Amino acid sequence: MSNEPPTDSLMPDDRGPPRPERIGSYRILEKIGEGGFGEVYEAEQTEPVRRRVALKIIKPGMDSQAIVARFQAERQALAVMDHPGIAKIFDGGVTGPELGSRPYFVMELVRGSSITQHCETHRLTIGQRCELFVKVCEAVEHAHTRGLIHRDLKPSNVLVAYTADGQSSPKVIDFGVAKALNTRLTDRTIFTGRDQLIGTPDYMSPEQAGMSGQAIDARADVYSLGVLLYELLCGVPPFDRERFRAAAETEVQRMIRDVDPPRPSARLGGLLREDSSSALVSAAADARRTDVKTMVGLLVRDLDWVVMRCLEKDRERRYPNARDLAEDLRRYDRGEAVEAGPPRLSYRVSKLVRRNTTAIAVAAVLVFVCTAAAAVVTVTRLSEIDAREEAAGRLAEIDRIQQGLVVLRSIRTAVRDLSDEAKAKDAQVRAEFEGRPRDEIDHRIELATSANASGDPLACEMHARRALELLEAAEAPPDERHVAALSGIGASMRRMGKHAEAIEYNTRALEVAVAIDDETQADSIRHNLGIAYNVAQRYAAAAELFDQCAAWRNEHLGAMHRRTLSVIASQGVALSRIGEPERAERLLRSTLAKAEASESDVGFEPLRLRQALAITLLDQGRGAEAVPLLADLPERLREMRGREFDGSVNAAHLLGRAYLQTERWEEAESVLSSAVLARVESIGRRDARLIEFMLDHVASLVGLQRWAEAEAMLLLAEAEHASLLALASDAGIEEQQLLESVPKLEQLREQIDATQ
Repeated sequence: MSNEPPTDSLMPDDRGPPRPERIGSYRILEKIGEGGFGEVYEAEQTEPVRRRVALKIIKPGMDSQAIVARFQAERQALAVMDHPGIAKIFDGGVTGPELGSRPYFVMELVRGSSITQHCETHRLTIGQRCELFVKVCEAVEHAHTRGLIHRDLKPSNVLVAYTADGQSSPKVIDFGVAKALNTRLTDRTIFTGRDQLIGTPDYMSPEQAGMSGQAIDARADVYSLGVLLYELLCGVPPFDRERFRAAAETEVQRMIRDVDPPRPSARLGGLLREDSSSALVSAAADARRTDVKTMVGLLVRDLDWVVMRCLEKDRERRYPNARDLAEDLRRYDRGEAVEAGPPRLSYRVSKLVRRNTTAIAVAAVLVFVCTAAAAVVTVTRLSEIDAREEAAGRLAEIDRIQQGLVVLRSIRTAVRDLSDEAKAKDAQVRAEFEGRPRDEIDHRIELATSANASGDPLACEMHARRALELLEAAEAPPDERHVAALSGIGASMRRMGKHAEAIEYNTRALEVAVAIDDETQADSIRHNLGIAYNVAQRYAAAAELFDQCAAWRNEHLGAMHRRTLSVIASQGVALSRIGEPERAERLLRSTLAKAEASESDVGFEPLRLRQALAITLLDQGRGAEAVPLLADLPERLREMRGREFDGSVNAAHLLGRAYLQTERWEEAESVLSSAVLARVESIGRRDARLIEFMLDHVASLVGLQRWAEAEAMLLLAEAEHASLLALASDAGIEEQQLLESVPKLEQLREQIDATQ
């Protein structure tokens, strides 16, 4: 190579005007990009280091003062940043006169494809896409800390390449319209001739569209990141691109400003309803290594909430910065509650009123009765009696319950995903005991037993099923290991509300225990099976099993043993439910008296006996007698078993029912409102009994003639009831329990409608 300084020169390019052969000390290899005012080339640098670089230069004839200022500002923007997620700048200068003395700069060459193309080509899962996107957020946050707003974040400006160790590395490029320029020039790469729009309309925030007069800040980039995340998750943008392309500028601005895009899961649902688009959704699911149903399920709730918070029209309601967005996605990845959550109920109502002033009632129903309508009715009615502070308090309470229901609905009971930690544990145990199935069976049973005791039904089920699988593969004769595996699965199913499966596996476990003559195990399983029958409202079968348990425990453990007292409490409820309340009451009263007088350690079983006795009295309409038994029961159970113990929540509900029967409406409402919220927050899964709690609360409000709140709560109950019915078969919820609530639902609806 000559030691003389290289000169700029031109060489023909069959694809267009002649391209430079050299620019400064860089040998031009090929054009790799072109925008409205610049061209990007791949070039070779030989000194002081040998490497391939990207060289960006202003196009011939485009070197006006304004464009040169923008170009230089982009170069300066890159120079002040130092982050692995942003392309680095190496050099810069001005060409010789033979190339028109045009400015250029040299930056890191990113060999990769756009982030959307990369994810589709490599079939990244939803989780992997979120992980990659977090890295993009980190890069954008770095730019923000340097006082730079990108203003044109889109897939083609986020390239993904692989590092030397095989990791995906996104790079944010093209800071050509960064806010540091402090100008509003046309970005002809995006929207030629529309001088007021800087950026890409598909990814542009409302304030960036020039409609609000607000200064652009980091939240404009957060909006663009939200659109990008939307596309990564479901394969399509929030708005139809063709409609944007065909629309006039004012219409594009109106859509950006006023039209709320559908949630990602709802967008997919809409496409699925169009026969011509179902193939698109199936292809998107396949590119995410899943099926359509699971894909939609993964987006519902958490990811929907995260995306839609980014896309809020009011930037005050978006994430304040890219860092907070990234952190919420990390929470999602860790299985924690995301900060985005659904917008507060009062905010949704204010939006509804603002946009549907003339038809608020109809609009409320269309939006969803369990959100806006409840609050609208409450605020309207209470305002009519000039009780603004009370209205605010009622609204807050309704909002708390509604938010709890939203969270509860996000619990996926139909498809149970094991955590990464559980999967890793499973793989570890398989590897550790490879070739030693007998040892693995014993270890799995120990793990299942431990998981059940610690309240982890998913892990219990995983280990118990694996033990059963190995036992069946070995064709081993039935023994106590079969009993443990089957009963472990049964216990898990009962904890998750899958009553039919709980009955099935406990029945199989009981058959084996009886066959191998293990009476201790058989007794324990009979009690568990009886509880499963009880919850499934098969009371006759439950009563028979409890009778057997009570007889065996009286003989082998003694009348005052905790386990004996426990089964008698269950036995009393079953007897009451099969139409033998007098026998149930005699049994429970005599046993309770003996337990309370006993000097032996009977634990909290007397409290369970009191609760069972109260149930038999309530079943007979004798609420006044039940109140003294229940008055301090919730608090005592919490003290003895902890605040998360669901028995205390059930006791509070029973106390509320006792107050209802005695028409002590104020006390009933106070207890039941707390019980509903506690049930939502503490049970940890969706269940049919929640409807009972909610309807009893509505009844207390009706008794107080607080019609607005009764209407709001009934709307919530109706919505939850419909939702539970829709997933009953998949989630193991007993549909019959839900159907039994229908008469009370209808009765309360008639009472409330009569006041309208």
